[in-house]
Amino acid sequence: MTLTIWLSLVAICCAGAMSPGPSLAVVVRHTISSGRTHGMVTALFHGAGVAAWAMATIFGLAILVAESPLMYKFITYAGACYLTW
Repeated sequence: MTLTIWLSLVAICCAGAMSPGPSLAVVVRHTISSGRTHGMVTALFHGAGVAAWAMATIFGLAILVAESPLMYKFITYAGACYLTW
């Protein structure tokens, strides 16, 4: 992957991290109830957990695609159908 693609991925991940949702609610709850330090720790470990989950997903899909060309084709068409819908 080129640097431009990596930076695009980082920008998308940062935008997703800044959007409100359950994760933000957990971080805010810990910050309000226990203080700034607990909020920062919660945010850091939440980010680490999401990164670990994303890596496991990426590696699992990479192995699946490498071992089964038919599954790659199915995932590609399923994704296209989802985007079309």
